[in-house]
Amino acid sequence: MRRSASFLFSLTLFAVCPAVIGQAQKGPSASQPAPQISGRLIGTNGPQQVILEYSTKGGRGTFIGKLHSTCTLSTDSGSQPTRSVPLLEIPRGSRVTLFYVRRLVNTKQGRRTENVVLGMRFDKSSASGKFSAGQTFACFKAIEPRPAN
Repeated sequence: MRRSASFLFSLTLFAVCPAVIGQAQKGPSASQPAPQISGRLIGTNGPQQVILEYSTKGGRGTFIGKLHSTCTLSTDSGSQPTRSVPLLEIPRGSRVTLFYVRRLVNTKQGRRTENVVLGMRFDKSSASGKFSAGQTFACFKAIEPRPAN
């Protein structure tokens, strides 16, 4: 009787443990679109930082994003190369949407969050007529994978 009870207990433990362990492991995360924020471009702080003012239910907010690469504008025809667009060429007051990711950065005081801008889209044509509504810029540079040794 003891042997059969011990055997049933062992069999139950053997059957249940892998299921419990499998539940604790996380599967791959689903792909998600990059966060985005729309507002009015109020300035830049050099060639690598963009400052946007956006509206909220409680008032207005300021978004500061960092660029790791010069923004490039792809041309309508695929035969022409892309054109680099310095931030200073984008008129202040332009209505834009920024696509970004948040990154933790180590500093001397600890860690802080940094908004890295991946792309920019004009929501309205610029006053200068240089950029039209819907025009999109890529503001990142893909890293080439290293060849295997």
